[in-house]
Amino acid sequence: MSSPEPSRGPSGDKLLREFTSRHGLKMTGIVRREGVAIRAVSQANYIVTRAYAEAGANEEIMSDPAIGLLLNMLHRNFEMTEASLVAFVTGSGAAAEVAARASVESSVNILYILTGSRASRLQAYFESYFSLTDQEVRRWQAETTDMGPSEAAVHLQGIKKRLAANEALRNMMRSVFGVTQEQWPKNIVERLELAPEICTGR
Repeated sequence: MSSPEPSRGPSGDKLLREFTSRHGLKMTGIVRREGVAIRAVSQANYIVTRAYAEAGANEEIMSDPAIGLLLNMLHRNFEMTEASLVAFVTGSGAAAEVAARASVESSVNILYILTGSRASRLQAYFESYFSLTDQEVRRWQAETTDMGPSEAAVHLQGIKKRLAANEALRNMMRSVFGVTQEQWPKNIVERLELAPEICTGR
């Protein structure tokens, strides 16, 4: 006997009502017109969250060090996608575009991580983030040379704290995943070229 298909979650109307309630919106005509997108995003989030909950008893799955961070990335992506929908249905088209672009890039990042060695690619993703943060802080530090002593002192204190926090996070990630030799692709195009199955769905 075949196992039953997993539940696809609440009904479409309920998902729309939950969306409007979650964001303090009224059930307007434009919300209903965007119902396909709203329901698809909410249903995907429901399925992912339910799958994780059901996997909790599986020691082999839960022993994967990447699983928790990936769930966090998935939930953050859900929030960005919903943010773009909220901005769109409330008439903020420019903000909707920014959030949608961020969501697309986040989606590609997650899929790229999942198509290879999850731990190595996740570590490479964070190593890239830490390196970019260091570069930004160094540029911030360079700006202090044009400031007065008292103003520069305030900024330098913030720089010191940011560098310390970045190093602490870097060390924490390395303690979990080790040091990876994998390099994070510089842009979304490279990620798609290195993992064409992202586009084919295979």
